[in-house]
Amino acid sequence: MTGQNCGYARLPKAHKLSRNSLRLILSTFRVILNHAVEDELLDRNPAEKLGRFTKAGVEQKTKASAMTREEAERFLESTRQTCPDLYPLFLTALRAELRRGELIALQWGDIQFGSSETDSNRYILVQHNFVYGKFTSPKSKRSRRVDLSRQLRQELLALRDKRLLKAFLDGKTSIADDLIFPSKVGTVLDPENLYHYYFLITSFPLSSMPVCDGSGCMICATPSAPC
Repeated sequence: MTGQNCGYARLPKAHKLSRNSLRLILSTFRVILNHAVEDELLDRNPAEKLGRFTKAGVEQKTKASAMTREEAERFLESTRQTCPDLYPLFLTALRAELRRGELIALQWGDIQFGSSETDSNRYILVQHNFVYGKFTSPKSKRSRRVDLSRQLRQELLALRDKRLLKAFLDGKTSIADDLIFPSKVGTVLDPENLYHYYFLITSFPLSSMPVCDGSGCMICATPSAPC
């Protein structure tokens, strides 16, 4: 087996992959074949010089852009109509501008509601993150305070009162360490599902959206959904 044969025989569809994906595949391939060389199954590694196949022109990257205010309001209205239980989650994401790992890691003890909506001492303390399947600190390694708007305060207070009532009925005395946005089975949300929810919500024109009844819509049918 030669390097050229190795490249084309083993990776016939490599042209459909990004260069970074191809580099990772080739790197793994080289490691495997290095072991074969060490075990004297091959006299040399035919994948040793395949790096040239990953050299191409500069890859065009799609730049992410933030929603405009009008787009954000339309999306929130769509969320309210499609699956109301997701509304507090996406309202928090947009108003507090949190990363998705920070959003799903929020606990009730992180919210300072203040004594009233006019109390300026109201904020979200961002001190948790959820990445690679585990809880950790925020990306900056430091906690930070994020303003709690009046609209978001009102929405989260209503949600907190519902959770408190359920907790008291279950014999609990505090929900401070509970996740604000758990899945319907009480576990942490899968961060990837946030994209799933977003695309499902935005796939319907506002005038023809199915109304969620808590059990039948496509989002509620997802086991890890928060609604």
